Amino acid sequence: MLPIPINATISLIPYTQTDEAAFSWYQNLRIQWLVSRLKRPYTRQEVNEMYHYQNCHGALYYISDNGVLAGDVWLGREDFSIVIAPDHQQKGIGTTVVTYFLKRLEQAGAKEMRVAEVYNYNAGSNRLFQSLGFKRVKQATHNTYYYPFYSPK
Repeated sequence: MLPIPINATISLIPYTQTDEAAFSWYQNLRIQWLVSRLKRPYTRQEVNEMYHYQNCHGALYYISDNGVLAGDVWLGREDFSIVIAPDHQQKGIGTTVVTYFLKRLEQAGAKEMRVAEVYNYNAGSNRLFQSLGFKRVKQATHNTYYYPFYSPK
């Protein structure tokens, strides 16, 4: 499948198989703590199982930044997740990708976009979703976000 251009540098590549670069993100202990609250890296089997599940239950893409894999993004029926590789963070990639999906869902007539779990200590993700207008529902250990789409009357 062909990449889906989002802007001049960022594109989405439909998932077909686990890439070695993606495996390395989930070996990063900081990434693991931020996204899954684990203090250990995922095994190859866990990464493959996660991607298999996501691919079967939604739209799974790699994020490409100037031709280099920079993260992954998944849009499921009741959840959305995004991981940006450490070397590509703080460059606006997450904002660009989430904004793309918000526009795509609004055009499709969605009522909301939901992010089921962002841990309280994940300051970057909390800032990202709040800055884009997501509404936060505070839980004991994490935040749930939803973005309501309002139809003009």
